[in-house]
Amino acid sequence: MIEKLIRSCFRYGEPTYKEKSAEIDEMIQMLSQELSADKKPLLERLEDSYQAREGAVIRSAFIDSFCTAVQLVVEVVEHQRKNQNDEYRI
Repeated sequence: MIEKLIRSCFRYGEPTYKEKSAEIDEMIQMLSQELSADKKPLLERLEDSYQAREGAVIRSAFIDSFCTAVQLVVEVVEHQRKNQNDEYRI
């Protein structure tokens, strides 16, 4: 279920995310034009590494937040049950 929710997420941080992505793409193009052919793969690896790192952080943050929310629901339900039981003991 968590995987399904992750895939269905919309982009957070808009419009800043889109603006910064455009800046990054522009810088990559500029650097790519300046680099020699043997150095261009390093730039591609750098970009791939940044994307993988960002993806890992987003995935971990989503899972942690989702699990925290579920735990909160469990605690609320437990609290409500306890209060209901206490009302009947009077």
